[in-house]
Amino acid sequence: MKTLKTTVVIFLCITFSLSLSAYSSTSPEFVYAKEGVSVIFSNDSVLPLEKKQLIADRLVFGYKSGEESISTYSLCWLLGHDLSTEGVIIVDHKVFSTVPRCVEKYYNVETCSNCDYINETLISTNYIYCCPEK
Repeated sequence: MKTLKTTVVIFLCITFSLSLSAYSSTSPEFVYAKEGVSVIFSNDSVLPLEKKQLIADRLVFGYKSGEESISTYSLCWLLGHDLSTEGVIIVDHKVFSTVPRCVEKYYNVETCSNCDYINETLISTNYIYCCPEK
């Protein structure tokens, strides 16, 4: 029984580390200079640019009032959503005055290909060394 638990824990650790290593610093990125935020998508993202921009805006600025409801012009409210899941990284730059100065957040984002439905889930938060101290 102990061997099974150890095997399961090792398998989960490897799976989690591989999923996090799929993100790359050379991937498509949206930078919000005034807010000091970078939104990074994985290299193998299949989302169109407009959907990526919508996701980035919603993760940085949040939802506008009434925007979370399902639109009535699509049939998703009746037939359900056609969901796909993507990994997204948000880096908040210069959050703290001393190192580590930046915060990196990993999100799983579900999007519907038929409407503007987006559901984001925060997976983890890390403090990183990306901006030097003055």
